Amino acid sequence: MSGENPLIDDIRSIAKTSVESDFDFYCSLEDDLNQKWVDDKLRKQKGLNSDEADESDNRNVNDLNGEYTDCDFKTDAVLSCPSCLTVVCYECQRHETYKNQYRAVFAQSVKVDFDKKLYIPVNSKMHSTELVSVIPENAKIDDIFYSVYCAHCKHQIGVYDNEEVYHFFEVVTGYS
Repeated sequence: MSGENPLIDDIRSIAKTSVESDFDFYCSLEDDLNQKWVDDKLRKQKGLNSDEADESDNRNVNDLNGEYTDCDFKTDAVLSCPSCLTVVCYECQRHETYKNQYRAVFAQSVKVDFDKKLYIPVNSKMHSTELVSVIPENAKIDDIFYSVYCAHCKHQIGVYDNEEVYHFFEVVTGYS
C-alpha cells in the first residue's frame, strides 16, 4: 500500500527524518547564561557596567568544566512581591530575630513613598505590622520610615529608612 501514493510516501519519509533529527531542547550553557544575566543586573544596580566588572571581577571561570569557582555577591534570598511575584531584590540579608524580614541596599521594581512617613520606635518591642502614621514631636530621625511599594501592583512590601536601607517584611522569598 505504501507504493500506491507517492505523496504519502514522501510525507512519511520526511516525517521519519524529522523524528530522527529531533531538536535538542536542552541547552548546556543555559545555567551559565542565566547566572551571567543575574550578575549583569546586579552590576548595573551597583553602578558598574559589564566591561568594568569583567576587568575587576573576583569570579573565576574554571577552564576544565566551565563552572564558577567564586561568586561576587552573597544573598540570603531572592525577594518577590507576594501579589504579582515581581522580583524586587536579588541581594539581601536576613534579619537575625525576625526570620521573615530582610534588609537590602539595592532593590528594583519598587517605589518609595516619601510623602507618607511612618513612625516605628527602634527600641520598642513593636513589630513591623504595627506601623504608626502619627509622628510625635520628639521622634528621632532613626524612628521615621517611608513606605515601599511594588512598582507593578502597588502592594506595600516594606519600609525605607533614613540610611537608605530597604527593610522588606511582606515578600515571598526564594532561597538560592
